[in-house]
Amino acid sequence: MIFGGVMYNKRIFDLITLGLWVCVAIVLYVQNGAGLLEKIKIPEKNAFVLRPNNELDIKKISVISGDSFDITLQNKIRIFAKLSVLSIEGSKQRVISLLNSITSPKVLLLKKQQDGRWLVSINFMLDSKEVKLEDWLLSNNLVYR
Repeated sequence: MIFGGVMYNKRIFDLITLGLWVCVAIVLYVQNGAGLLEKIKIPEKNAFVLRPNNELDIKKISVISGDSFDITLQNKIRIFAKLSVLSIEGSKQRVISLLNSITSPKVLLLKKQQDGRWLVSINFMLDSKEVKLEDWLLSNNLVYR
């Protein structure tokens, strides 16, 4: 026995086997680790986050009722918005006519409700004056008091 017998050969075999398993583990880690890193998205510093008390530009607004809206914000984010007042039946057409004649519409996010709706205030310019939609509805007797 040149190398010290059977025990020495078994020890070399075990070391070679262990080395191969370590190499396999490293290869698998590198392959899967790279895949995991690609899947993880790191938010951008200027990521668009919806938070209460944010006032945001309205890109598109669809009137669901006189006090409920489907609003598209910047970055194509859509929200279901509800005013803090309850409009009367038939106010939808008057609100649509108003929204077609305003400029610079903005939405102030007040509170996100549990059902996903946002309680909001919609502000806009009308005849060079800043107006809140709630105030306009109230002055035109289109809300319940």
